[in-house]
Amino acid sequence: MKNVYRAIMHESQQLPETRRTLFNQIERAFGGRALVSLFTSFNHPVQMEDGDCDALEAILQKLDLTKGLTLMIS
Repeated sequence: MKNVYRAIMHESQQLPETRRTLFNQIERAFGGRALVSLFTSFNHPVQMEDGDCDALEAILQKLDLTKGLTLMIS
């Protein structure tokens, strides 16, 4: 898992399409649980805002969480 996380952190374009393979690996490693990732800035310190929490809640409400959830916040 460290190698997958390291690859995500060093990925320069920070686009979902470029991370899809890595996200699929994480989902398989955690037994097929839904993976939700929330990335802020890698270059600047930031805080989560109310809008971020609202968006996360909306996403969670639409997912099938019967197998569980893997939440990755960075």
